[in-house]
Amino acid sequence: IAFLKSSGAIRSLRVETAFLAVDRSFFVSSSPYADKALQVLQGVTISQPSVVAEMLELLDVRHGQRVLDVGSGSGYTAALSAKLVGSRGRVHSIDVNANALALAKENVAKAGVNVFFKHASGWSGVSRKKFDRILVSAAAESIPKKLVDSLVEGGKMVLPLGTHPQEIVLLEKKNGGVQVSGSGIGVVFLRLVK
Repeated sequence: IAFLKSSGAIRSLRVETAFLAVDRSFFVSSSPYADKALQVLQGVTISQPSVVAEMLELLDVRHGQRVLDVGSGSGYTAALSAKLVGSRGRVHSIDVNANALALAKENVAKAGVNVFFKHASGWSGVSRKKFDRILVSAAAESIPKKLVDSLVEGGKMVLPLGTHPQEIVLLEKKNGGVQVSGSGIGVVFLRLVK
């Protein structure tokens, strides 16, 4: 945590508190505190903590909000989001990989937080549900329209956008339109599967 703070990845007390409350060793057994992405299953990785912290800082998750976590992976970002929204909020996590979804459910239970899981694609979103925040942990070449449609007015989405490498972008839904801001943070994520 000290490294994430000194590097500027963690800038708020909210994100720091979530990182302190969610032990990464529940989600990956090998080198859990290394600041690097690690494979947890075939074709499934856990993102490096500094990138996760940057994404959560951009997303600005608040207590009581509804969050959609796209790309459950190990469940790490869903658990962090659950800590950020607290008992009055709600986190839904989706993944197309059934094995990843099962692993995420198991890991999140170890972390002692409540997350609702669904086997679904990020390109299709979660029908008939609206979210204050959406965190996408897989790269999209273009912005998934169904996810934008799932945001409430004033909602925010953070995702890696582009081919290789990608850039972390912040999307805000305002006045019936969408504003996209680049972060300048270059990353390499697995692609968002359709």
